[in-house]
Amino acid sequence: MIARLIGIGAAVLGALVGIAPFLDWYLADLPERRIAFAGIDVAGELWTLPVLSIPIVGLGVAIAVARPDPRATLARWAGGALTLLGAFALAWALKSALDVGAVALPAGVPDGPGAPLRAQPVAFICAAAAAAVACAGLAWLREGSA
Repeated sequence: MIARLIGIGAAVLGALVGIAPFLDWYLADLPERRIAFAGIDVAGELWTLPVLSIPIVGLGVAIAVARPDPRATLARWAGGALTLLGAFALAWALKSALDVGAVALPAGVPDGPGAPLRAQPVAFICAAAAAAVACAGLAWLREGSA
């Protein structure tokens, strides 16, 4: 039962981590309007999140479906991999959310005024989901050492 919960949780959270960079991650306030930017459009390093989410989802599904013996070497390896992948995703999400001091030129206005970017809540939700993936991996490692 615990394996199924950890696996499903990791898979769902991994999917969220992979989808979030395609959502409105940044906001630029211009005098006449607000423009939202997807994370992928502004921060190139956010391409790592969908890439990291693929093995997260795969490991989550494997843990949920196969329900291996938690004490097996492969099960411990899966927990360690989930922990590392979640930690890397957390680091990239936080770096991209907190390092927004750059000035962006709004899309469709090539010579328009620049505006400072602000991170939207989806950036921090993605970071929280990545942290939860790392916690799920630690929980699976703890289950394996019992």
